[in-house]
Amino acid sequence: MWFVVVAAGLLVAGALVVDVGAKVRTTTQVDIIANETARCATGAIDPRTRASNTDVEKAVRAAQTCLARSGATGAVTVTGPGEITVTASKSGSGPWTGRTWTISRAATARLNIGVETGQ
Repeated sequence: MWFVVVAAGLLVAGALVVDVGAKVRTTTQVDIIANETARCATGAIDPRTRASNTDVEKAVRAAQTCLARSGATGAVTVTGPGEITVTASKSGSGPWTGRTWTISRAATARLNIGVETGQ
């Protein structure tokens, strides 16, 4: 009887460890997706104009393309000249318990040109 109780407890603990690991992996992926998408969007901005409407449209399109390719959803916000904030979301589920979750992370990237501060 003792063996059955301990084995059941270990099985439940193992399932939780595997599911928590999957959630941590999803969180890491969404962090990376948000950061890379924000960087991708700022890369589409022309450094000479930074604030033109054409650049904003290019940046938003580039970010949406990056999000779609990564399998995530999200929102793209232009927060200033040459500055983009991306909120990425992705769903996952536990391989053992089947519990589902959605992780969202935000990242901001800014196009810096030249020297911003002296030494």
